[in-house]
Amino acid sequence: TVGSIAASNASGNVVIGDNTIQNETITLAGATKPTITVSNGSAAMFMYANVLGTDGFIKDGAGRMTFRFNTNDHIYTGNIFINGGSLGIQKDSSLGDANNDITFGGNSTLLVEPSTNGTVTLGSGRSITLSNGVTGAIQTGSATTE
Repeated sequence: TVGSIAASNASGNVVIGDNTIQNETITLAGATKPTITVSNGSAAMFMYANVLGTDGFIKDGAGRMTFRFNTNDHIYTGNIFINGGSLGIQKDSSLGDANNDITFGGNSTLLVEPSTNGTVTLGSGRSITLSNGVTGAIQTGSATTE
């Protein structure tokens, strides 16, 4: 169980979990909303472990954090705040429970990177919110919607 995860390496990748082990989990919890920070814009964090928790999380920093595909669904609940950099998903359940909402709280991108059939359909129970004065983007491949 962790309250925050931070990757501040100047370059290269941080990998949490193993794509060949299906039962690895990490629980996000803490006194405040859990925060995942990838500080450097040229660095990336890849999450293979199944995410659990009830508080959602904040994605912070200029770098990229990506939920990598595994056959299990992430079952965490709570809203997601993307406050900088990019958050990559490979399927709708990368965003946890189908009713978890997404808020762009900083100039940021939700990267849709399907690994199987080429499409990701976000559940109708999700809302996407842009905070005042914020530019948010949803990008699939080379196409971007702002």
